[in-house]
Amino acid sequence: MHVPYKGNGPAAIAIMTGEATMMFGSGPSIVPHTKTGKLRALATTGKKRSMRELPAMNELLPGYEVTQWYGILAPAGTPREIIDRLQREIVKAIANPKVAQLFTNLGTDPVTNTPDEFLSFIRSEADKWGKVIRAANIRAE
Repeated sequence: MHVPYKGNGPAAIAIMTGEATMMFGSGPSIVPHTKTGKLRALATTGKKRSMRELPAMNELLPGYEVTQWYGILAPAGTPREIIDRLQREIVKAIANPKVAQLFTNLGTDPVTNTPDEFLSFIRSEADKWGKVIRAANIRAE
């Protein structure tokens, strides 16, 4: 049975208290609890392992891939030189070994693509999930 929660935090608490039995959660909200033993992670949902000790669902169910991603966006019409500078500074920050280790510790795999590559990724995700929504006849409630 699907039980909606208002975010990963409340859902994780529901798992830890026995109110729910499983969830699909994001690394940053789950990994700290797995490290303390309060939650048990079963697998990651991307194409490849983001945490060495856990199998990727793709290893168990070939073709399975669901990734949670975060991105930095700016308002439409932002001058390209500002977008390019933001991208350069973000790449520089993520290249810092301490910052990179923080991402790794949270079970995330930082990607520093270009603004055009990110736009292409967003469009491919919209297309992929749009097909799922239409095939399952999912409607907003």
